[in-house]
Amino acid sequence: MGPMVQELNILRLPFFQGKQRLVVLVTSWILFLFLCFCLSNRLSAVALPLSWIRTIDTISYFLSFACILSAFWVVLTFGFHPFYKTLRKKGKQAKIDWGKIPVTSIIFFIFLLPTVFLLEDIAYSSKRKTVKNFLISVTSDLEVRIDGARIADPMPIINELIKVRHLPAHHSHPTREIPIEIRDGEKHLSLKVARASDNEREYWVFYPYGGSLSENHIGNIITDIFADY
Repeated sequence: MGPMVQELNILRLPFFQGKQRLVVLVTSWILFLFLCFCLSNRLSAVALPLSWIRTIDTISYFLSFACILSAFWVVLTFGFHPFYKTLRKKGKQAKIDWGKIPVTSIIFFIFLLPTVFLLEDIAYSSKRKTVKNFLISVTSDLEVRIDGARIADPMPIINELIKVRHLPAHHSHPTREIPIEIRDGEKHLSLKVARASDNEREYWVFYPYGGSLSENHIGNIITDIFADY
């Protein structure tokens, strides 16, 4: 355990010792969370290029695995670290040795997790904005097919799909997917909707644009227009 403990305690600058280490860490984390929040709000209304979205999706996917591994590492070091073994021996009133807390692994985890959430939120919002921009700009050359069947009056479908938005999670999951093909002259958009498991009027909307390693869920809509499918 000696080399590992030494490796995990490389932050030995004077201002980052003892309880000051915890204060600096918490303050930095709060500022980082605020920065992530600001970036998320700033980019939520921006339709990024698909190549950017695919890159963000891919980075987020692999960072998620890194986050899981870092969490495992934190738990491992907490479970076997001499600091915790000492506390168990001395009891609840034991004096904490702040110099032996595995700071490096904790920092890696708590800063990586918000980064993953930020990237996922940017990709999620950008996909939804891209779809909405397409639907808002359709012309009279519009053609819509639902589950392969052409729709005589496509505008009510478009008007409902434009309402796609983020809804709070409520332990629901999508059921059978219904493919929707939208053509407007030379432009084309493929979507899928799936009825929510706990609400017949709620539909999950997916944007299967390809090249993504993550789920392409872009939001939900509340409507009766797909009741016959």
